[in-house]
Amino acid sequence: SSFAVSGDLMYTQEQRGESECVVCYRLLTGDEVWVHAEPVIFTSSLGGPGPRATPTVHSSRVFAVGATGVLNCLDAITGRRVWSVDILKDNGAENIAHGVCASPLVLGDWVVVCPTGSGGPSLVAYDRDTGERVWGGGPHGASYASPVVVELGG
Repeated sequence: SSFAVSGDLMYTQEQRGESECVVCYRLLTGDEVWVHAEPVIFTSSLGGPGPRATPTVHSSRVFAVGATGVLNCLDAITGRRVWSVDILKDNGAENIAHGVCASPLVLGDWVVVCPTGSGGPSLVAYDRDTGERVWGGGPHGASYASPVVVELGG
């Protein structure tokens, strides 16, 4: 996971023992501000253990999806969980070799994510405030790229 920076705080994901963690640090000192831990671990022979996706910071929230498919919406200042959903279970999808790697995309009132593997939709949107599933679509398994917004042909 890379870092997402907002103001004087930076956010990333780490594997700490048996827990996948979203961690907030002070930008200038590197001091830890808070840790949110999920009691899960994902490992692959090529990528090793741990989460891969970079958290997304929007307004006063941090959206982070771990390699096992747990999508968390956290308060950016305290790390308190606002809502959480397992995007693989919620969409009937199976994980792929290197785990869920795509970072969440905040698009208006939605958080768009990629449930990986076969059996589920390619893209799914959750309500940014409640975590309720809004829509899903696409018949093909997603891979490791994060969703992006583009305008094609005008």
